[in-house]
Amino acid sequence: MEKRREYFRLELKWYELQRYSFDLQRTGELDAAAADFRLLQLLHLKSQGLDIPEDLEERFRTERLNIEIRVRERVDAVEKCMDEVRHEGGFRLPSGEPTDSPTSSGKRKANDEEEEETEGEIEERAVRKKRRKVFSDEE
Repeated sequence: MEKRREYFRLELKWYELQRYSFDLQRTGELDAAAADFRLLQLLHLKSQGLDIPEDLEERFRTERLNIEIRVRERVDAVEKCMDEVRHEGGFRLPSGEPTDSPTSSGKRKANDEEEEETEGEIEERAVRKKRRKVFSDEE
């Protein structure tokens, strides 16, 4: 009974770490988008003739890269903890892979088959792409 309780405790911890990893990635994407927006605003002001110091422009250009590096480091650390928990608990990943699987933290293998898209998903992706193109043409 105690062993089973420990197993579920470790599995819960693994899922909590996975959720934390997703939250880190989402926050990083939002921060990177905000950095891109600030750079675009700066470049817009520069194109209108406003004098922008070179160091400020360079700092804005490197901000996104710094965000991506920090997020990747933190996500890697969380995934390492997830692997340790998974090995300690000896449980299978949600995908059904055994604990000795070469993929870490539930990542998809590169040679996995792509999920088939429905016609609706294809149309939705085309509409999003068209909206992006229209938006970028207006600038």
